[in-house]
Amino acid sequence: MSLSLGSVLNWVKPDPKKRYYELRDGDNKLASLEWKNISRPDAEATISDKRLTFKRKGFFFHQTSVMDAVTGSEIAIFKFHGVDKGALTFSDGQVMHWKFEGLMESRWYFTTINGGELLCFSVPTTKRSAVLRNAAIVEVLYETDDKLLTLLAVIGWYNIHNILSSNL
Repeated sequence: MSLSLGSVLNWVKPDPKKRYYELRDGDNKLASLEWKNISRPDAEATISDKRLTFKRKGFFFHQTSVMDAVTGSEIAIFKFHGVDKGALTFSDGQVMHWKFEGLMESRWYFTTINGGELLCFSVPTTKRSAVLRNAAIVEVLYETDDKLLTLLAVIGWYNIHNILSSNL
């Protein structure tokens, strides 16, 4: 797998009855994300052979811990700052920012601390169609480590899905 500048990935929902999504690069499945309990925002992800768990805490300005499902060690913490911004801090101290733009077409971005855009998430104009059918398009805007880009794509979709699900 090689995610280069301009690569376009898709979050798809193979089974409309499940809260299970796959991140695809064409026919290749890069990752999956699933909410097992309909009443909770916690989820499980798989990227290659690595399993992750997502645990959300708080109500208005919540934060999400991303953990290795096997060891329980924390990989990163995502904290929302208002409704349209946030920060993702990795256990090594690296920070990525999160921002929302758009009214007619919803777009979310992961950016570097200096504002350089890494990934752009585009969702359909109707929130319901994003959550219930094909989910999101993810565009690679900066070439960097494939594992990091895939992890950001999973964390980003986790955030977007929870935002859209709470507003249906």
